[in-house]
Amino acid sequence: MNEAFISFLETSFLGIMMSAGSILYVQAALITILITFSIVGLKLGRECAGLFSKGAYYKRFKWILASTLKVTSLPLQVSREEKRSENALFYPFQHLTSIWHEVDEVSYELRTAGREVAVFFHVFGKGSTLVKAAKKLRKALLSVKASLETRFPGLVLSIPSYEELKDIFKLHRGKPISAKRKAITVMLPSGERKICVLKASGGVDTTYSGLTQIDMLVRGLVQLDADASFIVCFKPVKKRFGVIRRNGPALSEKAAGLWSVSCYVLLELDEKDLELESKALQVKNILSTVFSSSSEKLEIKVVGGRALRKKYHAVSMKRSFEKSFELSSLKLSALTNLPMKGVPGLNLMVKPEFNIPPERIFQGDGVKVGYVVFEDKKLFPFNLKLEHLRKGVAVLGAIGSGKTRMIMRAAQSIAADYKIPILIFESKGEFASLIETLSPDMLEKVIILRPGSPYAPLKINLFDPGEMMPDEYARRLFGLLNAVFRSMFREDSELTVQMSRVLSDVLPEVLRTKEARSIEGFFHILREYGRREGQNPNIFSTVSALEARMNVFLRGILGEVFNTKSSNVSIDDLLKKVTVIDFSYLFSNGGNKEDAQLIMNLVMLHVFQAGLRRVNVNTLSHLVIVDDARFLIPEVFVRRSTSDTTAIEDMITLERGKGQGLILVCQDPSVSRIALANCNTRIVFRLSFKSQSEEEFVRMSLNLPEGQKEFLLTQQNRSAVVKIPEYPHPFPIITQDYDVKEVTPTMVEKHNRTYHPYLFKDSEKIDVNQFLEWVASMGSVTLEQAAKQMKMRLSNMKEVIKKLEREGYLLIKDEKIFIKSC
Repeated sequence: MNEAFISFLETSFLGIMMSAGSILYVQAALITILITFSIVGLKLGRECAGLFSKGAYYKRFKWILASTLKVTSLPLQVSREEKRSENALFYPFQHLTSIWHEVDEVSYELRTAGREVAVFFHVFGKGSTLVKAAKKLRKALLSVKASLETRFPGLVLSIPSYEELKDIFKLHRGKPISAKRKAITVMLPSGERKICVLKASGGVDTTYSGLTQIDMLVRGLVQLDADASFIVCFKPVKKRFGVIRRNGPALSEKAAGLWSVSCYVLLELDEKDLELESKALQVKNILSTVFSSSSEKLEIKVVGGRALRKKYHAVSMKRSFEKSFELSSLKLSALTNLPMKGVPGLNLMVKPEFNIPPERIFQGDGVKVGYVVFEDKKLFPFNLKLEHLRKGVAVLGAIGSGKTRMIMRAAQSIAADYKIPILIFESKGEFASLIETLSPDMLEKVIILRPGSPYAPLKINLFDPGEMMPDEYARRLFGLLNAVFRSMFREDSELTVQMSRVLSDVLPEVLRTKEARSIEGFFHILREYGRREGQNPNIFSTVSALEARMNVFLRGILGEVFNTKSSNVSIDDLLKKVTVIDFSYLFSNGGNKEDAQLIMNLVMLHVFQAGLRRVNVNTLSHLVIVDDARFLIPEVFVRRSTSDTTAIEDMITLERGKGQGLILVCQDPSVSRIALANCNTRIVFRLSFKSQSEEEFVRMSLNLPEGQKEFLLTQQNRSAVVKIPEYPHPFPIITQDYDVKEVTPTMVEKHNRTYHPYLFKDSEKIDVNQFLEWVASMGSVTLEQAAKQMKMRLSNMKEVIKKLEREGYLLIKDEKIFIKSC
C-alpha cells in the first residue's frame, strides 16, 4: 500500500473525528476504514508470477525479481584455498563478505539432471514498485558477478537465454494440484510431476581434505540418477556484523558476516515414479555424510506436502521458506562452494598465469585480428604487424578453433588497407569470399583459381621453367615427379634406379629445347632417348614404364591442369595480384593431396625464383598464405637429404630481405620443422598432439613453461597463445569473429569472366580479322593496349603478335605495333 493512500486515510479519519464529535460517528468511520483496508488489501495482495527475458518475477504485496548467473566454465582448482590447518583445507569466503552489504537475497543451486551438472547463482531484487525492485536487482547482480569472478580467476559466468530460463524456472510456470504426506503433484506444461523437498539445518563442517564437500555431493547425486537441485538461499543478518580484532590471530565468525540460511534439496520425479521414499532417504544420507562431522551435525527432514504447497511460490523461485538458521560466511562457503573436480556438463578450464606485453609493442603498420586478454578481459588490440609477416608467421590449431577465420580477416585487411599482393593456397573454398568483402575497385586484382574446374581453371605447362635455369628446374621437377609417382604406384614405392637415371637424363634435354616444353615434347624426346640407348636390353621397358606414369598428366584432374601448351596465369598474376588457388574442386572430384602438392610446389618454384630478382627491402612487398601447410611440404621431402629442400623452405630462409612474407596455417606441427622453426611469430590455438616430440616442439617454440602445456589442449574457440620476437614470454589473445560470405561457383565464374577473361581462352582462338581491323583503326598500338582490347594475358598476346609479324600482317617498331603496308 503506497504512502499517498495511507496519508489519504489518515486525513479522512481525522476529518471525521473533528466533524462528528460523537462515538457513533467514530465507530462508523472506523468501520469504513476497515472495509476500505480489506478491499485494497485483497487487490494489492493478489498474486502474479511469470518469466521475463532475464529471469523470473513474483508479486503479491511487493515485487520480487530474480535473475540468474550460470557457471559455464570452471578454472582448475577453483575451490582450493591454500591455507592448511592440521592437514585440512578451508574454503575461500571473501566473496561472501564482500557482497554482504549489497544483496537482499541470493540462492546457490547445484542441479543434477540426466547425469549432467549445472551450477547457478540466483540473485533477487525486492521493492514496493517494479522500478525499485529492478534497480536493486541490477546492483546486486553486478556485485555478485564481480565478487565471484574476482575471487575465482578464470570463472566464466553468463546469463542464460530465455529458453534456458524456462527450464531453470519451470516449476514457476506450474501449479500444484494435490498434496500428499511427503510430496506435492504439480501440473507443468510438459505434464504432471511429483515434487519432494528435504530441508537441512544445523552445523556445517568447513574443513576438508581431498575431495571437497560439494564434489562429494555432486558424485552422490549423479550416481543417484535423479533430477535433484541442492539449493542454499542466504540473506544477510543486518546489525550483526562483527568487528575484526586488531590483535587477534584470526577473524571471528561474526567478523566474517552472518547470514540467514535456508538449505534444501528439491527432488523432481515422474508422477508414475514409485521410488520417492527410497530416493528421499538416499538424499538424506548423502547430505548427512557430506556436511556432518563429529563436531558439526546437519539435520535433514522431509517437508510435508501441505506446508510445501503453501510455500510453493518460494520453492519455484529457488527462495527460502520455513525457518532458517544462521551461518557465518566461512561456514556458508562450504555449502556454496564451486566444484573443484571435473563433472559432467561443466568445463574445467586450466588457467595458467601469463605475462602481458606492453601495448606499445603493437603500434605501427599492421592488421587488427583480436585482443590481448587478461583473465578473459580484453585489454587492447592485438595487431599482427607487417614486420611479423615478413619474418614468417606459423598458426597452429585444431579444426574449428578459429585459425582460418583470423587469417581471412588479416588477408582482407592487408589487401584492402596496404594494397599488398597475396598468393593464397587453400582447400575449403572460403577465401573466395574476398570477391564479396573487398571494395569494387579491388576486384580486378583478385583472381580465384580452382584447379580442374571449368569455371575457375588453372592451366600449367609442367615443362615451362619460367625464370629458372633449365637444369635447376629439371632437378626440382624430378623431385616433384618422384613424389607423385611414389604416391600413385604403391607396388613400386619409388622409381627404380634405371627409371630415375632415364628421367634425370631426359628432363634437362626437354627443358633446354624450347619447342619440346610440353607433354608431347617430353614423350617425343623420351622415345628418342630409348632409340639412342637401344643397346641396353631393358631400356624399352623402362621407357614404357615412364610413359605409363607420365600419362597421369593427360587424364582426369591432372590432365585438366597440365595437358596444355601454355599456362593461363603469369608470374605477374602471382606476384602483383591477390590470387587464390583453391583445391576444393580438386578434392571433391577425385583428386588427392599428392595432386595438390605437385601443383603448389610447381607454383612456388616460380614464385621463389621471381622473388630472388627483387631488390633488398625492409618492408613487406608480397605475402604467401598456406591454409594447410601439410599440402605444401610433402613428407617425402622431409625425409630426403638436407640439401634437397622445398621452395617454401628456401623462400622463408632466403627471401626475408626481399620483402617476402609467409603465413603457414596447419592443424598440427607435422610439417617441415625447417619452415616452422624459421617463423618468428607463433600463434597456437587449441591443439592436440600425435606424439610427445610434437608437444615438446610446440611448447619450446612458445617458450611455454612445463606446467602450462595442458592449457593448449583446452583453449576455447578463437582463443590462442602467441609468441612474438619483440617479447620473450607467451601471452593470450582472443580473435575477432569473422563472417564468411558464401560464394557459389556461378559467382566465381562471373567474377573471373568479368575481370580475367583470359583464363578461359587460348591464344589460338583469337579473331585475327577483328584484331587487324582494330589495329588499322588505331594507327598504332602498344602491347598492353592490344592485350587489354583482346582481353588476353600479355604473354599470350605477345605470341599472337609475333606470329602475325612472321606471317607479314604486322610491323613492330619502337615498341609500337602497325599494320604492315603492301
